[in-house]
Formats: sequence, structure tokens, C-alpha cells
Amino acid sequence: MYLALLWHFHPILLPLLHLDLCLHCLDFFCIKQPFFLVSVFSLVPESPRWQISKGKISEALVTIKKIAKSNKAKDGNLNKLNSELEVEKKDQEGNLLDLFKYPNLRVKTLVTMCHWATSTMVYYGLSLNAITLGGNDYVNFAINGAVELPGYLLGLLTMHYIGRRVPLGASFVLCGICILLIIVVPDDMTWAKIALAMSGKLLISMAIGIVYVYSGELYPTVTRAIGMQVGSFFGRMWSLIAPYLVDLGDISRLIPIIIMGCIAILGGLSVIFVPETRNRSLPETIQDAENFGKK
Repeated sequence: MYLALLWHFHPILLPLLHLDLCLHCLDFFCIKQPFFLVSVFSLVPESPRWQISKGKISEALVTIKKIAKSNKAKDGNLNKLNSELEVEKKDQEGNLLDLFKYPNLRVKTLVTMCHWATSTMVYYGLSLNAITLGGNDYVNFAINGAVELPGYLLGLLTMHYIGRRVPLGASFVLCGICILLIIVVPDDMTWAKIALAMSGKLLISMAIGIVYVYSGELYPTVTRAIGMQVGSFFGRMWSLIAPYLVDLGDISRLIPIIIMGCIAILGGLSVIFVPETRNRSLPETIQDAENFGKK
């Protein structure tokens, strides 16, 4: 997750490309960084839980040994663990239909899709709408990118000390309020419009950081990857609407503001349908996921 912080440097440096500044930095971030990240990901081990759920017991034990060695922990119980896993039946494998087949998991999937759609559409909507706020377009875009970093860090801190559910809902709702407040700001107070828009961008960046973690924790191990893919796909589909949403400002500048603000607030209210996951044992099977969060 910390590796994703590099994402937030790009919007800051992008306006400098037009001004022919910091070309060496831009060369690294825009061209060389992707190759660097690919090499880093090759060092990340596979999830032992996923390997066990797929019946790859021997591979899971090798991964656990590597993790124990890197953490300087003893692996004396691995032989006992091996014998227990070998006699244990392979867990149920999940598929796309399982996300909608079971009631509790279906609700989590629909809410997750809502969170991804809200975060991506509002994020790209605010990014594209930055140049319509008045003032210098390049400065606005650079500030628009700069506020993402503290937003993402704020998300990390609130997840660690508070949880996932409340910070996510609060960031969505407060983002929507900041966006809707732009409506009442007079046209000659450009600084106030920019301040509210940037506050909204900070909050939606915070929400995106939480969504990436929270979405995966709501799903069991056997469907976690599929659930994340469904949420991400749905979010990318809604992000395609953002450019057309901003273009509605040609009819009235209030239209994109009202739509983005209302969607952000509704996305925040949807967290009441999903449980908190902080400091809780995450589900591994579909049955665990069905029982997870039930009162």
C-alpha cells in the first residue's frame, strides 16, 4: 500500500512537463518507474492462505518458511502444520457467481461496487474540473495533485487508529459537502472555490486509499481477488463517465457539482450496510464471509 504513494507524485509533476521543468524527474516517474515497480512486485511472496485454499500445501509451507526466516521467527511447528494440512480437505473454491449467490456476500459486493464507482468518478471528475475553477490552470492542476498525498496519508492514519468503516463514510460525506458548498460561493471568490474543490480532492483521495484495503478485507480468501476485480472494473466503468460529466458544465456549471456532491454523500451513507474489519479475523471461506458482520 505504501508503494502506491508514488502514484500521487505524478499529478504534481505533470503540469511541469508543459513548462519543460524537472525533465529528469519526469523521465523517471513517467518512463522508468513502471519498469522499477514490475521488478519490485516479483519479490512479493504469494499469500499462504490462498495457496492452502487451492490445495497447494507444499508451496504454502515454503512461503511460510520464507516469511518466518525474514521475521527471524522459529519454524519448529511446521511439521505439525504440514500433517494437519495434508489431512484437511481443500477449502471451497470461489467464483464470480458466489459473490451474488449468498445474501450477505451479495450485499458486500454491491456496496463495494458503490464505493469503487463513487471514489473513481468523483476523483476523476474533480481532477478534470480543476481547470474550470478560475485562476491559473497549471497551478490548479498541480495543487489538485499535491493535496492527494496528505489525503492518502490521512487515510493510512485513520485506518490504523480508528478503523475502515467510519473514516470511509466520513471522507465520502465530507467530500460531498465540500463540493456542494461551491454552489453558494460567489463567482468573484475564486480562492474559496479552489479551496473547497481541493478539500474535496483531499477527502476523495483519502477514501480511495481506504477502499483499496477495505474492499479486500470484506471478502473471504477464496473470492478476494475476484471481488477486488469486480469492484475495480465497476469503478473504471464509472470513471469513463467523468469527462462527460464535466462537459455538462457547458450547460450549467452547477450540474457536475450537484451530481458529484450527491453521489459522494450517498456513497458515504452506504457504509452502514457493511461491517468494520479493523482488528478482526478476516474470513477465509464463503461460510466465514456469510457469518462475518452478522449481528
